[in-house]
Amino acid sequence: YFQGRITQDARGLGEAESRQALILSPQGKIEGKFSFSKVAEGTLLLAEVSDSYSLLNFISSLFRFKVADDVVATDKSSELDVYTLFSFESLDHTKFENLISLGVIVRPLKRANLFCADLLVPNTISAEELSKHLTLALSSYNDFDLQRIKAGYPLLGRDISDSTVAPDIDLTDYVSFKKGCYAGQEVVEMSIARGRPNRALAKL
Repeated sequence: YFQGRITQDARGLGEAESRQALILSPQGKIEGKFSFSKVAEGTLLLAEVSDSYSLLNFISSLFRFKVADDVVATDKSSELDVYTLFSFESLDHTKFENLISLGVIVRPLKRANLFCADLLVPNTISAEELSKHLTLALSSYNDFDLQRIKAGYPLLGRDISDSTVAPDIDLTDYVSFKKGCYAGQEVVEMSIARGRPNRALAKL
C-alpha cells in the first residue's frame, strides 16, 4: 500500500538510507511531504507538519485509499525529539556511533545542497546531554531555517500551500519515475512531457 500511495520508490531502500517523498491528491496537489527510512518494525516516516498541515491531515491523506490493506501507523512524536545537523559539506556519520548506542536514530538525508543528519532522540535524553555527546552547541531553529531558504529547500505550510501542485517544486528528490502508479501521477507526467511547469517556486 505504501509503495503505491507515495511518489517515491520505497523498495530497495538501504538500512542507512533515507528518501524524500510526497503524497498527492488525484489533481496533483501536495497533501503531504516527508522523509522515510527502514526500522526493524517497518518504515519510519518523518512528516512535515504546520498549522495548515497537521499530523492528522497527513495520516488521513496517507490512508485515503486504504480499503482492505493490512497496514497500521503509530504516532511516535510524543516519544522522540528531532534535531537536524546540517552543513554544506558532507557530514561524517561515523561520529554518531555513541549516539546510536544511546538509542538515537540517525538518518542521513541531503536536502537540496544541505547535507543533513536527522537525529531522532528519545525524549528521556535532554538537549544538554545530547550536546555533550555531539561536542556541539545546539543552535535555534532560525539558523537552520535561514540555511534551508538559502539552499532552496521548501517547507510545507511555509513555501508550499494547499494550492501548490507537485510540478511547482523541483521534484528531483521526491519522485521516482520508474516505480509505477501513484495518485497525481498524470499531472506530474504531463508537466514533464511538456518540458516545464505552469509555474515554479522561486527563491528571491
